[in-house]
Order: sequence, then C-alpha cells, then structure tokens
Amino acid sequence: MRSKFPVPFMTVLLAAPVYVMNLYVLQSISTIENIASRSAIDAHLGDVLSQSLPAAETIADAPSNYEVDFLRFSWHHSRNISDDATEANYRDLFSACWWQPRETFLKVAAFEKVTGSPEGASFKVFRSNMPKIRMTRDWLDLGVEHMSKWWKLVLESNDAVPSTIARIVDIFKDYTYSSDRKMFFEHVNRGNTIEEEEAVQVSASTLAMIAYMPGRVQDVTVWSLSATIMSLLQVGMGRIIVSGHKQTDEVLVRKAFSIVNNATRDWSNGDEISSKLEFCVSHNATTGINATKFNIPMAVMVRLRHVLMRKEDRSDVVSCWLGGSQESDRDRWKYLFLGEPDTILTTKPDALPGLTKALRSGAVLAPHRYQPLPHASDFSEVRGMGNKRNILPNAPPFKYVVEIDTFSPAQINSCCDRGKFKPWLLHEKCDVTFWWQCGFVAMRKPEKIPIIEGEGDCGRELTSVIVAHKRLLGYTLMRLKRGTGVVYASSESGKTCLPKSGQCIDEMKENQALRTG
Repeated sequence: MRSKFPVPFMTVLLAAPVYVMNLYVLQSISTIENIASRSAIDAHLGDVLSQSLPAAETIADAPSNYEVDFLRFSWHHSRNISDDATEANYRDLFSACWWQPRETFLKVAAFEKVTGSPEGASFKVFRSNMPKIRMTRDWLDLGVEHMSKWWKLVLESNDAVPSTIARIVDIFKDYTYSSDRKMFFEHVNRGNTIEEEEAVQVSASTLAMIAYMPGRVQDVTVWSLSATIMSLLQVGMGRIIVSGHKQTDEVLVRKAFSIVNNATRDWSNGDEISSKLEFCVSHNATTGINATKFNIPMAVMVRLRHVLMRKEDRSDVVSCWLGGSQESDRDRWKYLFLGEPDTILTTKPDALPGLTKALRSGAVLAPHRYQPLPHASDFSEVRGMGNKRNILPNAPPFKYVVEIDTFSPAQINSCCDRGKFKPWLLHEKCDVTFWWQCGFVAMRKPEKIPIIEGEGDCGRELTSVIVAHKRLLGYTLMRLKRGTGVVYASSESGKTCLPKSGQCIDEMKENQALRTG
C-alpha cells in the first residue's frame, strides 16, 4: 500500500505555504496568485490528497517499541526559537482539559473557592504542578478537538439557515455513531500485554468530569456533548459526570445520555454504559463579578474536592459523583479527567500504555488543543448559506488538506510538534482575542484589504481572502480521519505539528540528547 505521506509530497506541501508566508513578510504579495495557480503544484497535491486509506476493520498492532515522548516545558519562554531549548509554555498547555492522579488534584488548595476565571480550573493545576506537567510530542497521542468557537463562527452569519445547523449536527452524529468508537474500545480492552492491562486499569479507575456550559442552539449542544462522551468511553473511562450549576441543565444532558446509550448498545459492555453516566449539580458557581457571573469549571472542581475530602457528607450528593456513598466508592477513583462539552478527546490506542504509565508516576497530562477552522470542504453540501465570510474557501492555497489516521491498519501516522514555530507571530497583531480569527474579522470589511488584482485561478475575491488570512499561510491544513474530520491547522495559541508516517523518531532522539546533554 502506498504511504499516505511520501517524502516528496511532504516537502512540496510544507514548502508551498511557508514560501507564501515568506512572500508576505517580504511584502511581495503580487506573486501570490502565481503560487496559488501553479498547475504543477496544484495537480501533484490534488492527486496525492485525493488518495485515502481504506476504512480499517481492525487496528494494526503497534511495534513493541512504541514510545510516548513529551515536550520540554517552561512556564515562560522566549519567542525566539534559538534562545532556549524549551518547546512549550503555559499558553500552549491550555485546552480546558487535563488528566491527573487524584492525590495531585487534592493538593491544589486553590480549588476551595470559585474565582472569576474559568481557565483557572486548568491553570491552577498547572501552576501547582509545573515539574509534573506532560504534553506529548506527537499530537495524535493526546489532544482534544475544541469545537465551540468553530461552530459559533460558522453560525455567526448563518444561524438562521437550518441546513447549516443540520450539517454541524451531522458532523457530531457521524462521530458518535462511527464504528471507529467501538473498534477503538475493543482494541484498548484486549489486554494482550501487561502494559495494556495496566492502561485499562488506569482508564477504568478514572472519574471524568465535563463542566457543562450549554450553547444557544440546543441540537448542537446535545450532539456535541454526545460526541464528547463517546470520545471518553472509547478509552474506557470508568465514570463520566456532566456537571452544571442548574438542575434544569439535566434535561438536555439526559438527551445526550440517551443518544450515547443507543450508540453503545452493541458494545461488549453496552449494558453497563448507563451506570457510568450521571448528571450532578456543581457547587454554587456565582463569582460576584459582572464580567464572569458564573464559573462552571471552577464550581465543578470545588464540589469534587469537597466530595473526595469528605467535606460534603450528603449521601445523595456523594453517590451522584462517586456512584455510591461507601468508602470503597471514594477509593475507587484514583485518576481524574476534566473536559467540557465541546472538547472531543483524540488519542491512539498504541499511546495509552505510555500515557497511563506517566499518570501512574504522578504526571499531569495536558492534551493538545486542536483548533478547527470553518472550511468550505466541510460544508460543501449545505445549501442556502448566505454569507460565507467566516468560511475558508476550498481553493488554493486553502484547498490542500492532509488527512491523518490515528489508527491506520497499514502504518503508524504521527503529527510531530514543531516547538516554538508559530508562523502567525511573524505578522502584526489584529484587534481580536484569537489570532486565527483575524482573517475572518478582516473579511467583514473586504474593501479595506489591500488588493493586487488576481490572474488565472486567483481572482480579486480569492486574493482578498488570501491577504486577510495571511497568518494561516505558514500552517499545514489537516483533518483527523477518526475524529470529527473537520479542518484544523494549529492549537489556539498557534502551536502546530508536522504530519508524517511513522513515529517522531528524529525529534525524540533530539529531545533525549538535550535532556541528557
């Protein structure tokens, strides 16, 4: 079978966007049309990207030496790549998710009260455990697809188009009911080796919490939550608590539970799934701050801390969170996972033994945060979308998207972290919170974008889009075959990875040399 990522292909693929990016740095925008319309690149990339690995019926065994490697981290580091050898800082860590031992969590005294920042549910953990933080070198080993900013951007100008909402729901529905979920679960639970058995035990003794913050479109909220729960069940997590600060939140959550129960009815443990899912009310989430009136993630942390530390003694509350009110129920949950209803976990079955080994040694795992980008290829069948300013066109240079398979039957695919390489930093800041939205904001007033008249495949309208989204041109567009399948390019902080066949061997060797040197 042909390799999904042959070397010549990757060379051309990575060279094209970086070359275009450098043209912007040199203010040679007039040559962009020529790059975008070069028939040789267009034909070659189009041919390679049109190929797809066949759907897997089984998952290939990992090599016996499969290794999970972790990045070199410091709380702060210079943006200059040559200044130090660290590869991630505190901004890169945030995904609104973590996975850690219970005892590590209980040592974070800052979870005794609800503060104003929802992000504090993550940063307070990271700040208290800096030497223990682990973020994987291969993004496919542990990450989450963070979906809400993606669908909010799509719906910003198309919220009245039923077919747009239906398409977003279908993406989550396809993920939820995909046979990949069951196949992943069965592979994880086969227990062929001691390491795999230990991984199963760690997952089974993990209490996962989803800090529930519903969106304004109910169907999207329900199906996004369903997909998030499925992503946790497929790795074998023992109990999943969806926690909101209002009892009325339970109505939509129960709809998601019903969907999940239906999607897992033919799993080997299908009759046990319903007992693994529960809705529990959080601690009082009121902050007393006008800007952030409620902090659900922190309220969830406070309630859990009180339950585990016996500060909460109401048996109905304890039973809701732990599955029972006996001491054995409290002792059962040795690991904790935090997520949100729009964070879909992605990992490799082969990586779980390495991840759980790190957890057993006391590590705090910080998943990568995949930031999806609204892309026309994900909405090609939607009719009636009036304003497409918040959608990247399926045209050069944005039409080239690499599909990555997290459990290919033929080979191991990886996406190797690129350290401090954040191409968007080469450009001026724009007046928005998230850098990757700069182009979408610019397209609201396209008449203000400096334009060079396009030629060939690249007319004036497309050239406007390219100039507006210049910060994206240094990135490779990708999609996860076993994930939602939507297009992404980076994390929220601008960190990115290089897709390749095989493991990140060269990068791992360099990391080992720096650690021991």
